[in-house]
Amino acid sequence: MVPTLQQAVAAALLGTLLGPALARFATAQIAALDSRAGSRQRGLEIGEALQRCRAAGLAVPRHWCWTHTAVLALALGGGWLLGGGGAAGLYLALAFALASFAALLDLRAFWMPDSVTLPLFWLGLLGAALGVAPVSPADAVLGAAAAWMLTASLQGLARWRWEGPVLGDGDVRLLAACGALTGLSGLPRFVALLVTAAVILELVWSWAHPREPRQGQPSEQADWLPFGAAIVAAWMGSMGLAAVLP
Repeated sequence: MVPTLQQAVAAALLGTLLGPALARFATAQIAALDSRAGSRQRGLEIGEALQRCRAAGLAVPRHWCWTHTAVLALALGGGWLLGGGGAAGLYLALAFALASFAALLDLRAFWMPDSVTLPLFWLGLLGAALGVAPVSPADAVLGAAAAWMLTASLQGLARWRWEGPVLGDGDVRLLAACGALTGLSGLPRFVALLVTAAVILELVWSWAHPREPRQGQPSEQADWLPFGAAIVAAWMGSMGLAAVLP
């Protein structure tokens, strides 16, 4: 256990070194996604984000730089420790890093791009196929399918009931990815934690962000919630409970 703990600390230190670069890339990625949304351009934005990232005039808010650094350090160190080191630890550290990056993008700009959710989904299936995930391949596939069907149904119902997008397509894909990572066997625990996380997010976000458009924010975003943050928090909590409970 001691070597694993030492390796987890080393992984966390690596996260502190990579954090500023990741914050810069996230800022460039958000700018690329915003420009594509305005021009209705389709396709992955990674190439454009990398070009923007190399630009000298890109301004990265200091508080987000610190946030990305701290979150990446915790994700890499915590994932390695929960996975027990080795290949399983590396797998869970990468999954935690990707998921937490998705949550921060949602918190920063209400974006949940395919360039983040799809790699997380395939990482879950690949980890199960290689035997480094805590679930079997069949469990991962069934978990992804069940999570996708449940959330897609809720999305359709919400759009019919409230005549607007309540749950974004990115949230649905993120939930499918978490279903693959959790497996069908862990889905009930994940859903229970997700309900709790969603209620807490609604209360905290309503208190911290009054439902009025802020300066520079489109009016239709006044009622949006970064639901991806709740999804990631619930998934990480379910993975933590699965690691410590018999």
